Amino acid sequence: MIEGGDRRSIYDLFEDIIGLRRDTLQPMSETNRSLSANEVELLRRVNEQLGDKIRHRSYDRIIRRHAVRGLVERRTPGDDERRLFVPEWAATKAREFGREAVGRIEATA
Repeated sequence: MIEGGDRRSIYDLFEDIIGLRRDTLQPMSETNRSLSANEVELLRRVNEQLGDKIRHRSYDRIIRRHAVRGLVERRTPGDDERRLFVPEWAATKAREFGREAVGRIEATA
């Protein structure tokens, strides 16, 4: 599992998997925090209200590029805000899917 304090490890891991030399991949931004539970709930409610009333291209531009980016870049969640977490059963399933995907990729080589 990748811990929040080790932001470089995801790049190192991916470089190792695909056979790149270390430090080939560089982060685009030092700011890359996850949405808090409150922010996710806000986004869920916006999506619920929008439904199919907005085209995908408009949604991508307005909500994803501006609203969500604005939340992440301009807001710091309070200490009392819950963080999202991945339950262990879901993390286990994700690891299984990952191993299967790596196996399929390796089989194509």
